[in-house]
Amino acid sequence: MPTTIPGILRRVRRFAIIIVALLQTVSLAACGLFQNDEEERLESILKERAYFTVFMLDNASDEHRTNVQARLQAIPGVSSVVYEDGAAFRDRFRREVSEPTAFSDIDPNLLPAGFVVTMLDQAAIRQVRDSALEDDIKALPGVRNVLIRCTTVEECNKLQPSPMSAPS
Repeated sequence: MPTTIPGILRRVRRFAIIIVALLQTVSLAACGLFQNDEEERLESILKERAYFTVFMLDNASDEHRTNVQARLQAIPGVSSVVYEDGAAFRDRFRREVSEPTAFSDIDPNLLPAGFVVTMLDQAAIRQVRDSALEDDIKALPGVRNVLIRCTTVEECNKLQPSPMSAPS
């Protein structure tokens, strides 16, 4: 039985459709696996890095720093309050990003000093963020800003979706 060109093209087209469907199925399954891995990694990071940062104004006095530190230590759920100058802030940031040499040429004098407030867990940070405490801290003399990052995997995904979940 001779095979015609249109018959061969139909078979090739069917084969191509089957291959594309299989590749899509495999890629969707892989995306789910990678996304789960990414979410587990993010959950682990959130557990080990339960802190927020209070940046101070450049002209904050010693009295301002002492008062801010005392107020921060009085927050329920605080484990520690550590003052960091610009160099310490830069070094901590470099340790936490995936590229350790990143930001090595940044002048630490350009970075603000401030307090790293380590909390018992992310729930304690949410209580600061979701109550009047964050605004109270921002209003303290000498405070430039308060930086509270995402505290759950869902919040982090909303801020910066995973490349695996981005539409193609």
